Amino acid sequence: MSKQEDIYKNQIEMLLAKGIYIEDRLEAREILSNLSYYTFIGYIPNFNNKETYYNNEINFNNIYKIYLFDKRLRNILLYILEIIENTLKTKIAYAINTELGHLGYLDATNFKDTREHKMLMSNLKRLLQKDKKIEFIEYYMKEYSNKLPICICINVFTMGMINSLYSNISTSIQKMVAKEYKTGVNQLSSWIENIVYTRNLVAHYMRMYNFKLQKTPANCKVNHQCNIITYRIFDIFHIMKFLVLDKQEWNNHIIPTLDMLIIEYEQYIELELIGFSKDWKDILIKNN
Repeated sequence: MSKQEDIYKNQIEMLLAKGIYIEDRLEAREILSNLSYYTFIGYIPNFNNKETYYNNEINFNNIYKIYLFDKRLRNILLYILEIIENTLKTKIAYAINTELGHLGYLDATNFKDTREHKMLMSNLKRLLQKDKKIEFIEYYMKEYSNKLPICICINVFTMGMINSLYSNISTSIQKMVAKEYKTGVNQLSSWIENIVYTRNLVAHYMRMYNFKLQKTPANCKVNHQCNIITYRIFDIFHIMKFLVLDKQEWNNHIIPTLDMLIIEYEQYIELELIGFSKDWKDILIKNN
């Protein structure tokens, strides 16, 4: 037996010793050869507690189904995050261009905190240098003599940079952007911060299922018709409803995709562990 085979055999033995029910050891070995053991056990409640023994009440295949559900839930989140990011960049760039002109973002005096602005510009310079061979960047850098208009350069901003930009621009510009989302500056600032947080979780393949958020988005009197805080991923989906401005995209694609995923895995998952109630569709559907 190879050392690699020994590893999988030992992993299966450790699961069995904990009282995890494994119906087909060959299938379990195949799964563990493609999925990290430590990722897998992250979906087993209280697994690392030495006192915990499951007495065959937890099924290996059921845990794997939860993992698959979680992976596909992250894929949905990633799709929505892309929509939100592109729209935010567009709204913020247009607002800055309207108030300050297309190069006004380069002037530190147009921002609340000049040190924060300096850091932002340093990060932007680094990204442009890194991506200078990308066709559209190379073209526009030459076209505008290395001083890119905000509507162009904002495309290379990370979500963290977008968060920094929005929190530091003038209040009048912040209000202009927040109005697009029918909310206030404080609420939108909180939502962007939570989107950055979620983006980082998704980028690092963090578990969404049975995960408690370290922060939760601010409520908005206009948008939050249901004042619900679950400290689960539902809270993020709730604000995504307001941040995705395309009603057809949200109602006719995102909600049905999410619904199909939940239906497919409903026998393996507990909705409350992602903060979803039985009437989650009524809450998340966009009516206006």
